[in-house]
Amino acid sequence: MVSPSVQILTTEQMIEILNRLEDIELRAIHILGIFRDPLKIDEAFCSYSNMLLEVQIQIRDFRVLLSKNNGHWNSDIYQKFLAYSSNTLNHCNQAASRMYPPMYRQQQRQF
Repeated sequence: MVSPSVQILTTEQMIEILNRLEDIELRAIHILGIFRDPLKIDEAFCSYSNMLLEVQIQIRDFRVLLSKNNGHWNSDIYQKFLAYSSNTLNHCNQAASRMYPPMYRQQQRQF
């Protein structure tokens, strides 16, 4: 029996999901850019980098599923990912704001 949360998506739904994934990925890349200070590469940097990498890997997996659109899209898993990625990005962003002075963060936002 197929779960009601597994579905084939319409084009509009796919575009909406792709846009949301792109937004999450860009936020993750931006936060990772803040952490890329050669003077501060340490265990914390590696931990946050791994968290952001995990978000990006899951985004890649969702994009693969979207490209197939063969009825294996699971809305429950996607919703859990959205919650996980939101928490991860907020956590990493807060860590970046504590680890780096405001002037450095402003310079990073310009790029």
